Amino acid sequence: MVAETEHIILALTSKLVSARQSCQRPTSVPSPAAHAQTISKLDAKRFKLVKSIEEGEGALNEKEAEYSRLKAELKELEEKDVTNDVELDGTALNLYRELGFQWVEDKASGEAPKVIIRSESDDVHLVPLDGSVRDFELKNRLWELNSK
Repeated sequence: MVAETEHIILALTSKLVSARQSCQRPTSVPSPAAHAQTISKLDAKRFKLVKSIEEGEGALNEKEAEYSRLKAELKELEEKDVTNDVELDGTALNLYRELGFQWVEDKASGEAPKVIIRSESDDVHLVPLDGSVRDFELKNRLWELNSK
């Protein structure tokens, strides 16, 4: 009976040693204080990121609103016919000539169906004003030819 009891005590001692080893925190796992500190740092970083994202979204919304407003304004300006608002006089024609634009008038109709463009490099271009392209594209083309 004593041998049997000693055998049971040895088995229980072995189990106790195993239990103590298994309940110990491994060295690879940080302490509770270090873990709490890491969580705190990560939370602060997350809040900063959320704030940055919200600021970026706010700026994006502002830019989208500005873009929509400018797009509507551009459409309104493109649709507006300014040819009837302004009448070209001699001063304006002289200014255009100094910039390198000279209108070629049709003697029969009195209209200017073509424009001669003298570029900065003294190249000469003749551009028809027949309405085959949009005004915006025509203006861009005229200035492009003028600035070459």
